[in-house]
Amino acid sequence: MIDFDQLDPAVIIARGQYSTVRSAHEDALKDLHIACSKFTGFTTGILRAAQPDKDQSFPGVEDFNKGRALIDEIEKIVANIEELHKQKNSLKALAWS
Repeated sequence: MIDFDQLDPAVIIARGQYSTVRSAHEDALKDLHIACSKFTGFTTGILRAAQPDKDQSFPGVEDFNKGRALIDEIEKIVANIEELHKQKNSLKALAWS
């Protein structure tokens, strides 16, 4: 059992903050996985449509705009992950010095 009276309140707060940031970091990684999977599906669809024996039409401008939107989403998620990683590292030093 942990006796919280023996721990500095600042350490307890830092550990709670670290846990919160770590959880957000894991959620962002899941979001990145989903976005990358969507993009992979998008590119697979382009390859499929480009096959000469397929009857479906080649993707148009609207379809490529969807692909660009996915890239933008991936870029935002990656930037968020980088910030969360930095924040997590700085809190780790406070929480477990």
